Amino acid sequence: MPLVKICRVHSIEEARLFSWMGVDFIGLHAIDGADDERTNLLGSVCRASSSRKSRIPTVLLTKMRDTSSIVRMVTEIRPDYLQLHAPWSHDDVERVRRALDAGYDHDIGLITLVDPSEPHSVALVEQLSATSDYVLIDHYRGGTGQGHSTTHLDALFGARPRVPLFLAGGLTPINVAGAVTDFGPYAVDVQSGVEGPGSKVKSPQLVRNFVSAAKNKSATFIRPPRDSPLVVMSLTDASIETLEPLVRTTAAAIDMYHIDFSDGSMIPSFGFSSVEIARQLSLNARYTPYDLHVFSKRPDAAKIITEHVGSNTLMRAAYLHFSGDENLDSFRRIALEWASECRLLGVEPGLALQANRDTLNQWDGVASIIYNFEIAEISVVGPGPEKTVTEYAERVSPVLRRLRDLDKEKKLFGIAIDRLITVEKVLAVKKLRPSRVISGAAIHGSSDPLAAIEQFRSAISC
Repeated sequence: MPLVKICRVHSIEEARLFSWMGVDFIGLHAIDGADDERTNLLGSVCRASSSRKSRIPTVLLTKMRDTSSIVRMVTEIRPDYLQLHAPWSHDDVERVRRALDAGYDHDIGLITLVDPSEPHSVALVEQLSATSDYVLIDHYRGGTGQGHSTTHLDALFGARPRVPLFLAGGLTPINVAGAVTDFGPYAVDVQSGVEGPGSKVKSPQLVRNFVSAAKNKSATFIRPPRDSPLVVMSLTDASIETLEPLVRTTAAAIDMYHIDFSDGSMIPSFGFSSVEIARQLSLNARYTPYDLHVFSKRPDAAKIITEHVGSNTLMRAAYLHFSGDENLDSFRRIALEWASECRLLGVEPGLALQANRDTLNQWDGVASIIYNFEIAEISVVGPGPEKTVTEYAERVSPVLRRLRDLDKEKKLFGIAIDRLITVEKVLAVKKLRPSRVISGAAIHGSSDPLAAIEQFRSAISC
């Protein structure tokens, strides 16, 4: 199974989403260098991509030839790899490596380039293998969307060079599987093949399709590390009128959004269209995923997932609510169909457990559903606003503790806390290590939503 590199990434949000989709490298462009503004942007993407939350290697691509300028740029941006996207000889690459060793205080990998149409390309790959961590097979121009001669690729990959080869050039979600089968590259690299027509903007769905095709998956999930602390903003209490500016303001800072839906069979329906909210997110938070929390006792509850995915494909997880008073056999049948529909759509199956005595009394049955249906995300839904922080902790802690006992440190599922969550409530149950915080009004109802997000992030991470 090859690794996947997405080239020409522009933002932290893209890098975060693509890492959660299973992308293995992201490429950042500084073709002719980078001014101060771009240096700061690329540096921020590199820092974010090395965090516990994203964990994806960054590749800085340049066509510059001046060694001192390259070292200075690398020192300021601090990528994991440097891609020399131009014709370089073995001696010239060795000179760059020596300069980096002398002038840069961090290990950095080198990716060099060979155009398969160049005479003696097989010999050139062999020469560069002594100084390169990887060699990319692509046109020297790059980003053309044009493929290569099969004869040339057969010669290069058939020679079985000492260095792992990346393949780029004309790859798309449609043809990448064939390229992997025919040539067996170590990694596949795509730029324009996952961008919209006439656009330099990455399409999340095309990236997702590319990863699925390259890695021979039936579906690609959006999977942040299970132990990564995430701050999720619920939009249930947000005003529809102010939704667009709210989302635009918070999309880069929040880890994901949370949408509630009720069909009236469990609790009264909400006075808004959750499908419309999902659509608004797709327009105004292009690279930020969302979760769906469904209150329904109907046997066909799973169809609700499909309706929302049709409006916005970036659904990460879908939580089916368990209030504690359900007939467990009936709920098990609904949950089985729920989990199956989720996986079919590339959505993590989740349960939202009401923190009450009824849920604890049925715990053995709940645990069997979690384990047997491979539930990937669980939220613990706390009591109403009448409870103090101490009473909240007393109600929620027993469920969190049982989930931790069930997980046994294997990181089988993510654990969130939900409903009227404040920083004080997070701190009250912090020792039981919830890994996701779902909060609404405490963020978007504050005078400074960005500051509120950082306060929650600090609380769950400390």
